[in-house]
Amino acid sequence: MSAIIDRYLQAIGGETAIEGMKTRVLRGIETTTNRMTAPVTMPIEIYQTSENKLLIHRDDSGGSSSRGFDGLRGWIRDSKGLRDMDEKELAVMSRDADFYSYLKIKRTYPQMRVLAKERIGGRDAYVVGATSRDDRRERLFFDAESGLLIRKYVSFKTAFGSIPEVTDFDDYREVNGIKLPFTIKWSRAPYGIVRKFAEIRLNANVDGAKFQRPAK
Repeated sequence: MSAIIDRYLQAIGGETAIEGMKTRVLRGIETTTNRMTAPVTMPIEIYQTSENKLLIHRDDSGGSSSRGFDGLRGWIRDSKGLRDMDEKELAVMSRDADFYSYLKIKRTYPQMRVLAKERIGGRDAYVVGATSRDDRRERLFFDAESGLLIRKYVSFKTAFGSIPEVTDFDDYREVNGIKLPFTIKWSRAPYGIVRKFAEIRLNANVDGAKFQRPAK
């Protein structure tokens, strides 16, 4: 088990390089689908800090929208105005704001064990059962050749049965000594999101005011 995780950490750049990363700025496009309407593509910008602060800004035909998290509180500003996140939205945003989530992976998942070896997208992958600090049970798929994390799988129980949520990580590129995925695909039927980043900057100066709730 430890060999797979140690190889992954080495493949993305090593623990020293991970520790040196304090901010992350991502720019690209996001395409959303829901199987009922035409796909919608829009520019997206994401700002993150190692203090687990997060801002996601989008632009579309209806105007711009922003979602922010300052480490404690979350807010949304869109065409409908400005409001605080509800409990469910805040829980999701807080989890997304975990800056080192897939980097300090031993901290994120205190319990891990190898389950199997499967083919994912034509590649062999080690399947690792992982339990997060908040007791979420997930499956992580590590490319057997490169050692990189290529998929995360979570199953949610609903009144209609179990629904899988799949996140795929692809197009890894080196940025300041760290390999990061420039394409991230998320799906939970009937919804899907694809983010393709044209630029990822590390340790750029990020104004802390970005994450604070704007004045009305």
